[in-house]
Amino acid sequence: MKRAGIIILLTFFLVPLPAVDKEGEEEIKPLDQERLETIQFGIDSEIIELIKNLKEEKNIDFNNELINLLEESANIQIKEQILAFFTETEYKKADHIALDILNTYDEDHASLVTAAIKYAALTESKDVLDAVAGLMESDDTSVASAAIRTIGRSGMHEYQYLLQQYYEDDDYPEEIKADIILALGDLKTVEAVPFLIELLENEDEEQVIRRYACDSLRKIGDPAAIEPLLQAYEDEDVLLRSYVMYALSGFEGEKIEKILIQGLRDSYIRVRISAARGLGDKKAKAAVPILIYKAKKDPEQKVRVEALKALGQIGSRESLDFIQDILKSEKSNPTQRVTALYIAVDKDLDNSIKLLEELIEKEWEKKDSRFLDYIAKQLSLQENGRLKKIFSHFLDHPSFTMKLYGLRGIKRNNFTDLKEKVRPLSEEGNHSLVRKTALSVLEDSK
Repeated sequence: MKRAGIIILLTFFLVPLPAVDKEGEEEIKPLDQERLETIQFGIDSEIIELIKNLKEEKNIDFNNELINLLEESANIQIKEQILAFFTETEYKKADHIALDILNTYDEDHASLVTAAIKYAALTESKDVLDAVAGLMESDDTSVASAAIRTIGRSGMHEYQYLLQQYYEDDDYPEEIKADIILALGDLKTVEAVPFLIELLENEDEEQVIRRYACDSLRKIGDPAAIEPLLQAYEDEDVLLRSYVMYALSGFEGEKIEKILIQGLRDSYIRVRISAARGLGDKKAKAAVPILIYKAKKDPEQKVRVEALKALGQIGSRESLDFIQDILKSEKSNPTQRVTALYIAVDKDLDNSIKLLEELIEKEWEKKDSRFLDYIAKQLSLQENGRLKKIFSHFLDHPSFTMKLYGLRGIKRNNFTDLKEKVRPLSEEGNHSLVRKTALSVLEDSK
């Protein structure tokens, strides 16, 4: 028995190892080349994983290859993933493929049709939108719901009456009629306002319909809706009141701003959140002092975070300085601090670079610093010539993920003069993904 075990063990060690290069490692290619080969020759799971990575990096370098794959692939999941990626990156050259999918609707492939419908929200093609409109009658409610929402986002006013007809049709599925109300708001047709006000004022109507009518009235912004909304604010339904509060942000006037500011004092958290969002959307500078107070003192963290986001949208120097204070302090609530980081990078990067450099140094020696990772990831997505020094510094960090963020930032900004610092990372001894990414950066700098 012992002898048999030894033979099995020896046999295991005699199994040929995977092919390696002369240095004893697997062949390392530039990352872009490897990705191109994955799209051309990779198995389905590899391609899906690649698309997820491209989405995270906001990388549109391979869209031409992906559209070819979308046309040729027989894999439904790959087609879905590519269409979802194109939708997110607003790539508008796949109309013909989307139309073909919509015109050959297959009930067995409802998820693919839904992906094509969502993509169609980008289109200006009447043929594509008419194909989507036809699917509002689909027996599959998930397909019909997606079609309704895309028709709303199309902005084509001519679909308004068709949507209202479906809503008033007793045989139309009740579970997706709420989507029709939201779509009417997205269309932004003033002609739909009387219909929406009637729904809002009808106390016997489903509450979700009344709430969504508020949202649509906000999007349309017709002053005729102000008084009905103010009356609805007296309703006992707290959720309806929160929808009313946010809806008011779609209208102009000092009176409206005062109502929204007053909403920050409401006892109900949802109303305060809606008020903060509304003030942010309106860029209401008069609300900055109370929003700063709410960001500091509100008993609910969700409200504090929404107040921070509103300050970022308002974008005054006073509000952005406060956000930098939150970002700077290690005593800040972690969720608020990360929110402040995203706002500072997105809304105030040039004025925040010095502070970010200081924070990077403070976090540099900490083991597995998540905050440093957040900073590096957000910066790697930016295009800004002043980030060269930071990206160069990331290459010195012992963590391979930090090196990757540095390399991605260098590649995105085409900092070709850093190639000599990048070159050592393409050599043996580095993490394989670092080597591949470094090789791609060097390829770009040729």
